[in-house]
Amino acid sequence: MSTNSAAGNGLEEYSFEVGSIDDSSECVAIVGKPYSSVSFDEKFYRKEDVDALITQKDAEIEALRSRVAAYDTDDPPSYKLKVSAGIRYLEDATVNGQQDISYELQEAGQAPAMPLCVRRPGDNHCPTDLWLWELEIDPDTGTVANWPAGTTAHAHYKVCDECGIEYFRDGVKVCDNESGKCHGYVPRFLHYSPCYDSDEISIDIGPDGRIKCWSKDWLQEWVERATAPKS
Repeated sequence: MSTNSAAGNGLEEYSFEVGSIDDSSECVAIVGKPYSSVSFDEKFYRKEDVDALITQKDAEIEALRSRVAAYDTDDPPSYKLKVSAGIRYLEDATVNGQQDISYELQEAGQAPAMPLCVRRPGDNHCPTDLWLWELEIDPDTGTVANWPAGTTAHAHYKVCDECGIEYFRDGVKVCDNESGKCHGYVPRFLHYSPCYDSDEISIDIGPDGRIKCWSKDWLQEWVERATAPKS
């Protein structure tokens, strides 16, 4: 048997022995653990399978190094919060002090006055399942991107467990509203209530696009819950 070693990948060195179990199959005996994340007994494996595993793990290591390099910069990280909420009744909001369109007009298909409302694609939607409110929010200031200057709004939307939220760091998603212990409800940084979760969005947006009474602490609390292991 010949003995070889593999290193140079920045992780734990490993060794293997090449031998033959029978006349048709060259095999490799793994000695120890090739990577700290992979568990092997001292069994025999086909050499081509081991080579494929090494190639796969090297690719995973390179991908992780690329992600680490994205954070290894002198520039401060950038954060972004995306919200996509299904709106039941458009009339449960005011824009510039005026009530948004009635349910009758909503049923007739009229577009709402509320900025950043997006009609769902397709035609097979009932009136209460037709519109999404899509916001991109600066987590530090609570400012809504692309908000029309000078426009004020109060929203008190029932979303019926359809409040999609995604949190990004430098373009990489950190968590969402289905991960951790969040279960898809509206977190309290999007409603004026001491409760953790709700099925309503209740916020005021000022003429500069900033959400009034924005709480970065409540957002951070949600991030910690969203990244916590599910129980």
